[in-house]
Amino acid sequence: MNSKLLRILWSAVSETPPHLLINFDDIALSHHLLTCIESRMHMSNEESTEMHSYIASRTPLIRDLAYS
Repeated sequence: MNSKLLRILWSAVSETPPHLLINFDDIALSHHLLTCIESRMHMSNEESTEMHSYIASRTPLIRDLAYS
């Protein structure tokens, strides 16, 4: 996964209202963030799959950031 995608992801996390990050279930959270990324940069199917796995593995961290 390239660094540009990671920057876009964490930018999308910081720009999303915290109450949405907290209230979305895991699937909706992943879908929302993937949609945000895809609106800024085209991803191949492989990149999309990798990003989905990355988001799934970071969901607790994303929610912790939203709480703080």
